[in-house]
Amino acid sequence: MCVPPKVNIRAGRVTNIRHHSLSMVGPRLFNSLPRQLRNMNSATCELFKNHLDKFLKSVPDEPNLDHYLTAAESNSIDDQLCYININNITLTEEEASPCPGSP
Repeated sequence: MCVPPKVNIRAGRVTNIRHHSLSMVGPRLFNSLPRQLRNMNSATCELFKNHLDKFLKSVPDEPNLDHYLTAAESNSIDDQLCYININNITLTEEEASPCPGSP
């Protein structure tokens, strides 16, 4: 499990920028991955990336459009995974979103 660095909460632009930085968002995104993917300790980088790619292809890609409501709050991976976890949805490779350039 990743732990984001501590941030002093104060009003202002600096706090907002820090809150949305990779050092804060990265650990939250990593922790939202399925446990079997997070716990691939002895896997090579290439194997981890292959499993991550398969998982990400199964996450719905539903951008918000005018007059079209989506189930998740936004199309961000964080919101999509939160929606999937809250509603106990199981993702399979058959539901994978088409990815341009992939076979």
